[in-house]
Amino acid sequence: MKEIVELRTSTTKHFDIGGGRIQMQSFRQPIHYRDHNGRWRPFDMNIENGRVWRCPYDVLLFPEFIGYIGKGPNGQHLELELLLPFVEPRIEGNRAVYPDVAPSTDFEILFLPHAIVSHRILKGPDAPKSVQYRLVRPVTQSAKPVVTGFDSKENRLEMRISEEPSGGLKQEGVTCVFQTQTWTGRVAVMDPKTRKRDWSEEVFYPVRID
Repeated sequence: MKEIVELRTSTTKHFDIGGGRIQMQSFRQPIHYRDHNGRWRPFDMNIENGRVWRCPYDVLLFPEFIGYIGKGPNGQHLELELLLPFVEPRIEGNRAVYPDVAPSTDFEILFLPHAIVSHRILKGPDAPKSVQYRLVRPVTQSAKPVVTGFDSKENRLEMRISEEPSGGLKQEGVTCVFQTQTWTGRVAVMDPKTRKRDWSEEVFYPVRID
């Protein structure tokens, strides 16, 4: 099948399947963005010169901080800053990896077509269990978004989240907060006999916190 590029829309592709027939593929979410010439192009999530923009959002990695700043899919202002000393990221396609931001700790930002995901990767028991972020997000977003984490055996982490407002930004439609994420050091392990989960301090590294 050959795609008929001229018929692209934000959420559809069209293919010439022969015999004068055209097959349309429709997607629930956008798969194309408009370039500067107004043409529909497939999303490209790769980081180029510290920026990701060929997608529903447009963000830039901070040059001197760990994190990013930019606009979300609806044009809303977004910021995420990990409050640790800056290290140069390693760029791997759509992934920015900040190695050794703390003892036995890496941090990564993954740019996906409809989401930006950050992971704190704890590589050993000496990694700090608590960290603080500065977040700027739409006021419509949940005041305490869900933070999840798992060890290498997919045991869920016990997390504690606290937030306090920051007066550093006054912009309509967004809020700025300091968020502290703390892992208690425990994981939820299922008892194979009772099929119930209980908290355990036996952890299998590396641990990933989203």
